[in-house]
Amino acid sequence: MVAILPICSYGQIVVESDEELPALSLPRRMQIRRVPVAVDPLTGEPAAGENLSRAVDGWIAEWMPSSASGSSFYAWVGREGGPIACDAAHRIEHTLRAALSN
Repeated sequence: MVAILPICSYGQIVVESDEELPALSLPRRMQIRRVPVAVDPLTGEPAAGENLSRAVDGWIAEWMPSSASGSSFYAWVGREGGPIACDAAHRIEHTLRAALSN
């Protein structure tokens, strides 16, 4: 997915993983941020999607302009099958649609 991005692309890629990420050749204004997999405090089990969801909410709060007319966006949440990440994907979609409809 990253390999086919145009050279003029900019933004942030968030990957939820406990493993280090390999070095990738990215467009200059593209960043990859790794967030660790959260652990459920009650069960001690991995809570996949929790930290990804927080990262998505943080990105929306920081980077989504109140009016984004004329802009183009692409968002892909690769773990959409998990309920937490699916909710994060829906928040991104809702925020983008609202911003682009202004």
